[in-house]
Amino acid sequence: MERYYDAQAIINESLPFLTFIIIFSMVTGNFLEGFAGNIIEKYSIILLILPAFINMSGSLASVFTSRITSSLYVGEIDDDFKPYKVLFLNMISMVLVAFTGFLFLAFIGIAVASIFFEINVTFSNFILIVAFSGIVTTILMMFIGLFAAKMTYSRGLDPDNFTIPTVTTIGDLIGTLLLITLIITYL
Repeated sequence: MERYYDAQAIINESLPFLTFIIIFSMVTGNFLEGFAGNIIEKYSIILLILPAFINMSGSLASVFTSRITSSLYVGEIDDDFKPYKVLFLNMISMVLVAFTGFLFLAFIGIAVASIFFEINVTFSNFILIVAFSGIVTTILMMFIGLFAAKMTYSRGLDPDNFTIPTVTTIGDLIGTLLLITLIITYL
């Protein structure tokens, strides 16, 4: 499929969806603020790692979906993601990067928190919770990114206009909820 890009077409295709994403983000942000307020007071370490956690999970999901949509456009894979080797190599790479990145984030987070705050968390539990939350969020976002890429590409829309806003917004919600839920449950 050969596509020609012009600014007006990109704006016309993206603006309604981005408006929806903005409203969705405001609603979920309001929900998370109410949900997380008491927990953040009890576990101040969340304030330290949550921005980096959200950024990392969104970045990994964005990189993955960008690679998949690029592979769709150049014909490296078809709209059923075949050959699967390309898909699986990208997925394995993202999980390995997520594992390494979220472990690093957990170690740095607990180290900085122990210097600046009086923390009431177990070192090993915190490391496991952050790493597990990050890896699960990354895996879920990869599947949501695949679904979004397939749906938009099969409808003749440009997946680049839809996939990244979708995975980053949903990833923020899922990642935050998962991280806070596991911290409440296990710390």
